[in-house]
Formats: sequence, C-alpha cells, structure tokens
Amino acid sequence: MTIYPSPVKPGDTIGLVMPSSMITEETLQSVLAAANELGLNCKIGQTMQRAVRLFTAQQNGTIDRLLPTLSPAERQEYNRYIASGYMAGDPIGRADDINQFFADDDIAGIWCLRGGYSASKVLPYLDYELIRQHPKQIIGYSDITNIITAIYAKTGLVTYHGPMLAPNFTKPELLDNGKVDGHTLSFLGQFAMSNWDEITLTNPIDCPMTTMVGGLASGTICGGNLAVLSRLVGTPYAIDSQDKIVFLEEVRTHVVLCDMMLTQLQESGFFNGVRGLILGDFLDCHNRTGHDKCQDWLIDRVLHAHFDNAPFPVLSGVKLGHDKVTTTIPIGANCFLNADSQQIVISKMV
Repeated sequence: MTIYPSPVKPGDTIGLVMPSSMITEETLQSVLAAANELGLNCKIGQTMQRAVRLFTAQQNGTIDRLLPTLSPAERQEYNRYIASGYMAGDPIGRADDINQFFADDDIAGIWCLRGGYSASKVLPYLDYELIRQHPKQIIGYSDITNIITAIYAKTGLVTYHGPMLAPNFTKPELLDNGKVDGHTLSFLGQFAMSNWDEITLTNPIDCPMTTMVGGLASGTICGGNLAVLSRLVGTPYAIDSQDKIVFLEEVRTHVVLCDMMLTQLQESGFFNGVRGLILGDFLDCHNRTGHDKCQDWLIDRVLHAHFDNAPFPVLSGVKLGHDKVTTTIPIGANCFLNADSQQIVISKMV
C-alpha cells in the first residue's frame, strides 16, 4: 500500500539527520538559518550533534584538546568513523537518529542535510515497521538515495528525492546571487510543503528537455543516483523496477564508470519491465583520460549508446540531480510520461 506523508508547514519542527558524510558547526549554523527562513524549527539528532562537534574540532585543529574529555565510546566512534572524514558517526547511531524522529510525534518531517558516502551502512539498522506505523516525509538525494529507496521499498512510504539544506541552501556554487534557485525552491514547496494532487514537472525555459526515444508511459516513479542504485542491486534494498518509470542522475564520475554502472543495471535485469526512463543531470561526468582519441567519448554518447534503442520512452535533460537547479521527485507516486511532448505529470494514486 502506498502511504503519502503530510506536508511540512511553516511553524512545524523538522528533524535534521546526517546519514552519510559530515558538516562543520559553521555549516550547521547556516543550515539552521536557512530552515528559519522557510519558517521551520529544527531538532538535531544526537549522533549528528556528536559528529558535527568532533568533525569541527578536527577541521579547526582543536581535536587533540577535545579527545581527552570524551568518553571511551566517543573516542572509539571518532577514531573508527569520523576521523577519516568519510562517515558521520556510528551507522547504528545514524539510524537511531532517523528512527527516533519517525517515532517523535512532534517532528513533522525528516530532512537529510547532505549526501556523501556510507548511507548504505545505515540501512540494516532502520526500523522499517516503526517507520510504516509513523509515516512522515523524508527528503534527500545523492548518497541519500540509499535511505529514500530502502524506506519506500520496505514500507510503501512515499519519500522525496529533493534538495538538501547543507548543499542547496548554503554552498555558494549552488546559490543564485546568494539565494536558493527559484525553480528548486518552487518544486520543493509544491511537493514537500503543500498539499498536492497533481503536479507537472517543468524545466527552466533555457533548459529544454530532449526526446531520446518517443512514446507514452505511466507507472510508479522511482530512481535516484546511478552509482547508488547500481550498488543496491542484489541487496534487500534494491528498487523493484518492474512496471516503473525510472529516473537517473549522476555527478563527477568518469564516463567509463558511468558506462560500467549502466551495464551493471542492464545485465542485472533492472531495465527489464521498465515502462519509461527519465535522465536527469549527469553533472561533470567527465572523460579526462589525456588521450586525444578518446575525447569524443562523452556522457551524452554513453547515454545514447545505452538507450537509443530502448523498448520504452526515454526523456533526457530533466533538471534533477546535483546542479543548483533541481526538481523534487516523490518516489512512489504515479507518473505519466509523454516523451514525445516532453511532459511529466506526477499524481497521487487513488
């Protein structure tokens, strides 16, 4: 059964979590200010609080003074997970932050602050039955594809592939004259902060979509980051792509690796039974080999090689992914795709 979460409204409290990599205290303060501008109050997960404190001390050179004041368990967490700059704390603790916020009736929604790496380690410790019994929105993208895909797959709760407060609301390169891109903010508001029944996805007028394979299709929409989805194949958290409209995006990945990941999905049978495909941004997916003869092997060519003869409609150039302009997608909602007229309509199933 598909479960739709309630919107987050101004005045509500959201739970902030870091299931992947870390941020510093300075970035956290910017995040809290951004949430305040949206009219939202924030509560911070306990594991996240520790990770921010320890990572900030590491970054500003005060960690040697802080370590002797920590409990043995905190020192172990720092040395095992945080010191590398790779993970935002103990995976069990990161899962506990999410579980506790789902159980907390004062929390209206759970917003992941950033992606990075290692959210896959959190998946075995999420309490999917608790989540099913206390549904609320959870939003993120990139490495958070692990979280939002697993929760939808295990519970039927519609999750949001959408902008996150740490990069999209604070990083200068993702802001437009210091402000969140209007297109990005509009679709976040329509899906996550409003009651909605049907929404047509659009690109900015200077970013046309492109029909790769024509045709019409409808089905449940799911997808996310290409690297994450390819790694989920063969696990209990993989997407069931049968009869789905799938969307894919990627960032800063060599075209050879993109080709390998698409081949992994193809050979695993992922695309068998897919009704339609939406290709988002493949931002800075490069081919820096140093060999002149290889310089025409670019990401567009890779995508065309895989999907020009697909037996389902394929629409490319949709603004979703890691760029400053990104569209929110509710994973698990109904999607109508008209690749001929470059139309995508998202609606709630009845």
